[in-house]
Amino acid sequence: MSLDELTKSIDKWGNDKGILDSDRNLLYIKNWNDPPAVWSLVNGKKRLSYAEKAYAQLQKTKEEVRELEEELEMLLSTSDSNKINGLEVKNNIMDAIGDIYVTLVMQAGVWGLTMEECVEYAYTQIKDRKGKMVEGVFVKEEKETVS
Repeated sequence: MSLDELTKSIDKWGNDKGILDSDRNLLYIKNWNDPPAVWSLVNGKKRLSYAEKAYAQLQKTKEEVRELEEELEMLLSTSDSNKINGLEVKNNIMDAIGDIYVTLVMQAGVWGLTMEECVEYAYTQIKDRKGKMVEGVFVKEEKETVS
């Protein structure tokens, strides 16, 4: 499956599980100026606002990132090449990254956004950045301020 097909399947899964609602654009973002923590009534039932659902998804994302962090810490603390190169490690890393992606799809969906929109926007923000690699991490160049 392509990433687009997988993302659509994840979105459908989120709808089926009640994490998202198929009418989420209408339900959660009727007006971007509305207070985010207001409960809304839908079919007589109390529903979490988009901000509350977004916060819950953020907590889930943090949990998944912690799992990835734990796996990487284990790798950094071992010199056992069988452990480092093993299929179990690769599967654990894939699972953690995949779970993080799923939570990000859900987060975007809570806000009525698609991953394509989010990634495209992020790319427009980074595409012209200048910087350098420092210990394996890209550090963006600070913009000079004129006094």
